[in-house]
Amino acid sequence: MILDFGLRVTDLKLRITNYELQLKVFRHWSFVISIFFFLLTLTSNLLAQFDDFYHPELQWKTIETKHFFVNYHEGTERTAKTIAKVAEEIYEPVTSLYHHEPDQKVSFVIKDFDDYSNGAAY
Repeated sequence: MILDFGLRVTDLKLRITNYELQLKVFRHWSFVISIFFFLLTLTSNLLAQFDDFYHPELQWKTIETKHFFVNYHEGTERTAKTIAKVAEEIYEPVTSLYHHEPDQKVSFVIKDFDDYSNGAAY
C-alpha cells in the first residue's frame, strides 16, 4: 500500500519504531545523568558536614532546655545562652506553623575556634 507522500506503511512503521527506540535511549541516559547529579549533590552536602574539626584542648559544656541541647566550648557561653533562649521562644510558633514536633531534643553545636572564609574573600 502506498500513501499519498510516497511512503509504504512498512517504512512508516520502521521509522516510528526507530523513533521510539531513540526516545527510550534518550530517556534512559537522561535518567542516568539525573541520578548522577543527584548523587553528586548529595555526597557534596554530606561531606560538607565533616570539616576536620578536632580540638582536644577545648572544654565542652552543654545547656539543656525543655526542647534543646546547646553544646558549646569555653568562650562561647554568651552565644550559647542566647541561642537557648531564642530557640525556646520560637519553638512553639514554629512547631505549630509546621504541625510537627521533633521526637527528641534538637542539638545545637556552637564552635568558634577555626577561621575560614566561607567562599567570599574579596
